Amino acid sequence: MQIRIHNSFDGNIDELDVPTLGTLVHEYIHFLQNVSTPWGLYDSMVRYNIMAETYAFVENATSTITLPLNIDYSQGLKNKMDIVECGTGYCPLSDTRRNNFKIDVSERICIHRNYKKVNNRNLPIITLDISFTDGSKQTIVLGANIIKESMAALYQMLIDETATHEEFDLPYNLIKIIAEQHFSAIASDNIKLITICYISLFSLSPAEVLIDNLAYANENPDLSAIELFERFVNEDKIYIKGKAMSVCDFFDTLIDTFKQVFFKSVRVGIDYIGEVLERIRPAKGFVPILTLITDYQPLSKERIKTLIDFLGMPYSYTDSGDFNPHLHPQ
Repeated sequence: MQIRIHNSFDGNIDELDVPTLGTLVHEYIHFLQNVSTPWGLYDSMVRYNIMAETYAFVENATSTITLPLNIDYSQGLKNKMDIVECGTGYCPLSDTRRNNFKIDVSERICIHRNYKKVNNRNLPIITLDISFTDGSKQTIVLGANIIKESMAALYQMLIDETATHEEFDLPYNLIKIIAEQHFSAIASDNIKLITICYISLFSLSPAEVLIDNLAYANENPDLSAIELFERFVNEDKIYIKGKAMSVCDFFDTLIDTFKQVFFKSVRVGIDYIGEVLERIRPAKGFVPILTLITDYQPLSKERIKTLIDFLGMPYSYTDSGDFNPHLHPQ
């Protein structure tokens, strides 16, 4: 867990200009998405399990190892990898075949809901038909990758209004554009859009939860952003092997499992991450990533510093060679 910044940064937020501060906030939101949501923890656990089984494969090899590695992962891990792949969706910034990411907003994005059988489970798949300004069209699978990038970009713009990412509508502006075209009652409220993106990451099928909650918020525009989140946490259920769990219980279970997986895979103390995980449990009634913005007051440096003081910061590095060790929560 780390943060990369292009410009020089010695750990002193007060010295950052607005664009660099916006970039820092964007990357910090990604860190919080990974540690403060069920999707982030589940995805991380799968990655750590892959690392552990890869290490075991190398350690137990009885003949010469050739690259690339051809590892037969355990069936349980394969099943989890399939769920993550399905929920992650299209990753536009990794698509070397596409050169134009600017969406033609005059063409309506079509939303489709289908289902894919994964490990005897029917998982929802949300696909989008998108037209681009170069005349090309593409059908993509919406998932956590795009949702996380759109959410971080919306958060960044609360600091730096010039960070419009206009040449990269996909992934950064996609959720905003979908709202403008399909859910107009809430499209201008970036705080609600951020909140709904965050809500979606409390599921292993984030795209479906995103679309469902955009529709619900659009039909109930009088509900505030925090009321939307509280309704989801208090009323929705997560089904695991046919058993219904509250969102808070599901998250608590994932946190406890993540701690075990992290320690087993990395074999180091988890004091810092462990403290962060304890502080972000929704059952405690305090959601830092939303509490900071849902009063609709300006997102100042002081507010950002308060958030970092409460949750700490992973180690950061810059393209110019700066390195800053992690900051422990105060």
